[in-house]
Amino acid sequence: AEARFISYDSLEDQVSAAGAREGLSNLDLEARSIIQTAQQTLSNASDATREFVSSVFARGQPCNTKNGMVGVCVFKKQCNSAVSGIHDEGTCGTAGYVCCVSLISCGHRTSSGLSYFINPEYPKGSKASRMCEAIIMKTHQEICQFRVTFETFELAGPTKGECLNDAFSVSGHNRNFEIPHICGQNTNQHIIVPVDQASCGTRFTFITTGSYQARRWRLKITQIKCGHDFQAPNGCLKYYLTPSGTMKSFNFDSDNKHEGYFNNLNYAMCIKRANNFCGITLSSFDFHVSNLYPNCSSDNCRNTDFIQVPPSKKVTPARLCGEKFNPVAGMHSNAPLRLEMTTPFVFYFKSTGEGPKPKGFAIDYQQNLCR
Repeated sequence: AEARFISYDSLEDQVSAAGAREGLSNLDLEARSIIQTAQQTLSNASDATREFVSSVFARGQPCNTKNGMVGVCVFKKQCNSAVSGIHDEGTCGTAGYVCCVSLISCGHRTSSGLSYFINPEYPKGSKASRMCEAIIMKTHQEICQFRVTFETFELAGPTKGECLNDAFSVSGHNRNFEIPHICGQNTNQHIIVPVDQASCGTRFTFITTGSYQARRWRLKITQIKCGHDFQAPNGCLKYYLTPSGTMKSFNFDSDNKHEGYFNNLNYAMCIKRANNFCGITLSSFDFHVSNLYPNCSSDNCRNTDFIQVPPSKKVTPARLCGEKFNPVAGMHSNAPLRLEMTTPFVFYFKSTGEGPKPKGFAIDYQQNLCR
């Protein structure tokens, strides 16, 4: 199989590439020396020589595999080492170079800047009951966060709002940051794990019980350096990087309409404000937050689940709940909400301890240019 150099078509690709480059520090001195020599040669060479050296040495560039994973292009013998979880995922550059990927599963430990945590049978699922745990060590002490992308996440869903049968959990990160147990269907969602205060490894644990369904997962874990442009603000469990996108509640894509998100949630969803953008418009046609207000919107969300909207020039701090997304209470239709602000875009979601919970929300956002 032939891998290709990463294209940087999306911000997610750029985040992955940043993590892959952090992972270069784990290569031995010989590999790093080769890459540094290639980089120095390239900086002083003619165009023809630069093209030749780029092909031969591959510069330790991030590369994509045919399975959509990101690795680093290095000498084959550097990839086929005794390091746990390092896999050759196809050629890149010229002969002798491979796309080296950190692919780990139950019982593995890694300090790669970019790694993938999969169930042992992946891409197939398993109905087995098990505890599957992997440990991620920081590549170096200047790592502040792990961005964990759920490229595949299929577990049994909650029961009355609790992850009783299956659960994914994180431990060993910053003590003052709570990450909820997660279950159900969460493919293409993500979480931010702060680790700047963590001195030991961070544990990622899946627990599955019973034979309800075939479970499978592939998590992409990217290490984010302190001060990097992709580092999330403090307190954000989710951090959206693009000027437009969709914020989803956990387990939103479940087929069970009677078991959506979880009990006792309290987290922040943050959106990176793009340059020259001073506002944001929110809209939703699939909004189900709280069972107390069927078929209408409400801002009377004091004793139920809600989304907290930040203040802006025309909107005071508001709580949204009900089954219609509308800033006006008592409405039976959805309506967009436009916010004008220059502060970070931060939205809080909180749920009570009484389940089961409704489906949840998918809120589209579009940042607005400064006027």
